[in-house]
Amino acid sequence: MNQIGVIIDTAVENGANRISSIQFNIDNANAYYQQALSLALHNAQMKAKTIAETMHLPLQPQPIEIVEELERAPVLYRSMAMADSKISTPIEQGQIAVNATVRVKFQY
Repeated sequence: MNQIGVIIDTAVENGANRISSIQFNIDNANAYYQQALSLALHNAQMKAKTIAETMHLPLQPQPIEIVEELERAPVLYRSMAMADSKISTPIEQGQIAVNATVRVKFQY
C-alpha cells in the first residue's frame, strides 16, 4: 500500500500518460458475502414477521420465493491532479463494502 503512489509516479515520469483501473480487493471475499447474504435473508424474514404481526395476519413460515439479486460494482479509483511534483500520488486506505440483496416473497 505504501508503494502504490511511488509506482504510479514512476510510471508517469517514464512516459505513461494514462493510469486506470486501480482496484482493491479483499481476501476471502466469499466468506464476507455469505455472511451478508445470511443477514439479508434474516432481515427479510424479520420484516415479514413485523408486517404480519402489525396487520394481524397469519404468516406462512416458509417463503414461497427467494431470489438472490446480483449486482457487483467495481471499486473505482478517483484520479486527482497534483500541483507539486515533489509530493507522490496519494493512495488512501478505505473500506470495501460487501453487500447482498435478496427478494423474498412470503404468503400471508
